[in-house]
Parts: sequence; structure tokens; C-alpha cells
Amino acid sequence: MTQAQYPRRRSVSSQCISNLAKRGVPVREWRRKKGVRGEPLDCRVYSFAALQALASMGLSLERECERIETLTATTGERAAQRVSYSRWMNT
Repeated sequence: MTQAQYPRRRSVSSQCISNLAKRGVPVREWRRKKGVRGEPLDCRVYSFAALQALASMGLSLERECERIETLTATTGERAAQRVSYSRWMNT
């Protein structure tokens, strides 16, 4: 198993801990490895935090899934998404 085969694993290990001495006090810092991107892990952490925030406000994923399934079942097919066109973008 190489890191090239599993890019998600590579982004998880995009940082390493280093032991430094600042003003004579040992300090541990997380440092980014050179040439490795960390955005996938950041996005996953932020999305999990957003999900937890919504759950704390009363959102239940199970209820939302059931609501969407009932809407889909009553219409027989997925509702068409409304597309808005702008004259400003077409110039």
C-alpha cells in the first residue's frame, strides 16, 4: 500500500510533530510536510464541525432523509432544480 494509491491517507499525514526548544523550554509543534497538501483533511474537519453545529440546533439526518424520501415518493421523481439565468452573466 503506497501513499500514491491512497491520496486521502496522504492528506491525513500531511503534518508531523516536531520537538523544538523555544527560550530553553521544550515545545511540540505540528509542521506541514513539504510538498504535501492538507486541504482535504481541513475540509473534512470543517464539515464535521458544521454537522455537529447543526445537530446541536436540532437537525436530525435521519428525519431529513425520511423527509426527502417522502417528497421524492409523492412526486414520483426528483423535483427539477430551478435554474436562474442572469442577463449580467450573458453579456
